Amino acid sequence: MLVLLFLPLVDCFLPEGFVHAPGGAVHSSCVYKWPEGTVLERSTSVITARLQNGTVVPVSPCRFPRATATTPLLRHQSERTGTNYSATPFPASSAPGKLLGYQGYPILAGYFPNPYGGTGRGPFTYFSADFYVPPAPKAPSTITYLWPGLEDRNGSFVLQPVLQFAAAPLAGSCSPPSPGVWDYRSFYVGEGTVHCGPGMRVEVAQAVTGVMSLSDGQWQVWSGNRSGLGYSLNVSGVLPQQFATCALEIWNDAVPGCGAFPGAGTLQFSDMVLQDDNGTLVPGHDGTDWLDDSKQPPNCGQKVVRSSPYDISLVFSALGRQ
Repeated sequence: MLVLLFLPLVDCFLPEGFVHAPGGAVHSSCVYKWPEGTVLERSTSVITARLQNGTVVPVSPCRFPRATATTPLLRHQSERTGTNYSATPFPASSAPGKLLGYQGYPILAGYFPNPYGGTGRGPFTYFSADFYVPPAPKAPSTITYLWPGLEDRNGSFVLQPVLQFAAAPLAGSCSPPSPGVWDYRSFYVGEGTVHCGPGMRVEVAQAVTGVMSLSDGQWQVWSGNRSGLGYSLNVSGVLPQQFATCALEIWNDAVPGCGAFPGAGTLQFSDMVLQDDNGTLVPGHDGTDWLDDSKQPPNCGQKVVRSSPYDISLVFSALGRQ
């Protein structure tokens, strides 16, 4: 009998002990995978996990700097708030002779209600979106993320159901458990730590749903399929969120070409529902709309297309100019 063992890949482009995660690489000691039913109780920047059986687990603040990039979303926030967001590089002593791989959001749609234009609607208390699992990248990047999400005003954390794909085994408790297949799970990322719930394997062309809902002071981030099978991660102590995002995020050991994009020219988020305390928002009719914040390189013709107030597509060409 032939037994295949998938050993975690140690990324030579990351400092020792660091792993990939949505939003940038983070030290493995700052990544937490929680069972279903866990509630993360947040007080200022202190987090305590309360498991479904009543066990309370304190979460230590991360002692390592986060490896991030100046993202398009943060640039939008910088323009609107006057805050100077910049990249957070690794200390030279932590990565001697190593290069930080490319990280970016080559296609990103952002929705910014009050106070950045609009008619005073928002912040959000609910966001849901349906989308399909795309084919794998033809030239797989180190890891690919596709997600809808909600962020706070300062961009310090994000609630996000995340579809993720890695061509090779990767270290990290929240990384895809198997290479070459899509994994779908809920994340709470920010303030130095990364938290995720249980994951589920999903297949190409399968329809999935992501839901972020606030009730009685507690957010539930749910990742599942349209049959109702899925898993959640719950977070209390988080106020209604200011920004909605739909993004393709790519980590690569080098600047990726167009082949690092998923093997489909359109990534559609459909039947989206955005709500605040006054009910459902209608993008394009409340004084605000989805913004196209696609960035280059690579030059793959990427853009955001809104076909209706409730449907947007991240469009690109895998054969674009590299």
